[in-house]
Amino acid sequence: MEAYVQAAAAVFGVQDRDRVPLWSERLRLGQADVRRLAAADCPHDTAPIGLPPETAPISRPLRAGRGRLEEISQGVALGRTDPVERVQKALHAISTHQALNAMRHVDADGALAQARALRERAQRGERLGRMAGVLVAVKDCFLVAGLPSTSGTNAWPVQVPARSTLCVERLQQEDAIVVGMTTMHELAFGATTDNPHFGRVRNPADPERLAGGSSGGSAVAVACDMADVALGTDTAGSVRMPAALCGISGFKPSYGIVPTSGMLPLAWSLDHVGSMGTAVSDHALLTEVMAGLAQGSLRCEAPAVVRATAPTNYFQDLLEPEVRELYLAALLRLRKAGVQIAQEPVAGLELAPSLQFFTVSAEAAQVHADRALRNPEGVGDEVRVRLESGQFLRAVDYIKAQRMRSVLQESLAAPLRRGSHVLITPAVITVPPFPGATVDVAGTSLPIHPALTRCTLPFNLTGMPAIAIPCGRTRTGLPVAIQLAAARGDDARLLAIAERVEEILGR
Repeated sequence: MEAYVQAAAAVFGVQDRDRVPLWSERLRLGQADVRRLAAADCPHDTAPIGLPPETAPISRPLRAGRGRLEEISQGVALGRTDPVERVQKALHAISTHQALNAMRHVDADGALAQARALRERAQRGERLGRMAGVLVAVKDCFLVAGLPSTSGTNAWPVQVPARSTLCVERLQQEDAIVVGMTTMHELAFGATTDNPHFGRVRNPADPERLAGGSSGGSAVAVACDMADVALGTDTAGSVRMPAALCGISGFKPSYGIVPTSGMLPLAWSLDHVGSMGTAVSDHALLTEVMAGLAQGSLRCEAPAVVRATAPTNYFQDLLEPEVRELYLAALLRLRKAGVQIAQEPVAGLELAPSLQFFTVSAEAAQVHADRALRNPEGVGDEVRVRLESGQFLRAVDYIKAQRMRSVLQESLAAPLRRGSHVLITPAVITVPPFPGATVDVAGTSLPIHPALTRCTLPFNLTGMPAIAIPCGRTRTGLPVAIQLAAARGDDARLLAIAERVEEILGR
């Protein structure tokens, strides 16, 4: 391996060749993925998935939205709810839970000033926006006008943008209040939010454990009432996985519904903007506004009888015992409530981690060849090694991975074409882990990053909408979640079904 990397570095003029042993070790960890991909049978007429086309939500009969966020905004608009008091409570929560390191920057003065302005507008009877007074925490890889942005790295100077990222700007135009920027895994390239520059984000259920990542700060902010909702990015599960580990809900819409323009990219064909909240109903309004959709676009009635498929392979192959127990108990409760759940294997799932490895490694290396790696000393070594090693992957393997993504998409869509409304899986195979390079799952030691994203990454590869919903806690109080996924564009029905599932599991 080292001879190959040394030779490739010489051919391509790669700098810092004293780091060849580090790159070689990283690629050695990926050898199983190389072998799996090489052995995979790729039909000759399979086209690469490339950048999935942007998805328009499937048109469905709408129903009026009346979730928690709508109640907040209506209360502020009618003068029944004081937005200043809401901001003060959030700031108190931020101070109380400061040791969890969820917030990288708090805009106390700006949030209070906006809340006072909203209160005055409401008193004058002015029309307020759809998100009036809703408190939002924003992951540090988005831009928020006037707030410092770092993307969790020291590779470039702190930015203070004049304009917000488009999806954030849309929230602000509807009178949402940004309370600050959340701590993230460096460059969003990781699953732990253990940041070498800004510190580790700690889990509210047990501060000695990880909150997950890369949007760990956003998950903790919502779980501890520092904000009503939070924004994150999801490239392999970085919204759903930390949400699951922190006991809240996390939603990744279909690929392309929410624009990523103005947000730090990691891997173009996998990146999604996602949301975190304490209730499933939070996601419909939040996503509609970020996507620029008409009111009610993501609201519909759930089917009278919900049909689901629970894949028996891959998602259930490696599960911590208490996670398995709570997952199966959730399926039983759903069946007793009338949800029809079929159990069957889904072909090709075992290849998903290898497809993710080649896709994210190659795309992230290219993204940061002209960004972070121009100043590699400013990047923590864990992320730096992962970025640098990506430049030694073969183009033929990357392209084959894109072709095999199409095969995976067909496999996951097959149960939905046969009549199931959703797929139902565990969200994460383990409880919140302790810091470290590996995690023990049912007696097997696994690298921590692929272990934490195992159940979530297939839906980034296919662009399907997916949501994590709490389904219980272990005997020691650690949160566990299930995941629902649906066909591309079927976001409204997925959210409607998720609300029903949330109601059943919350009884």
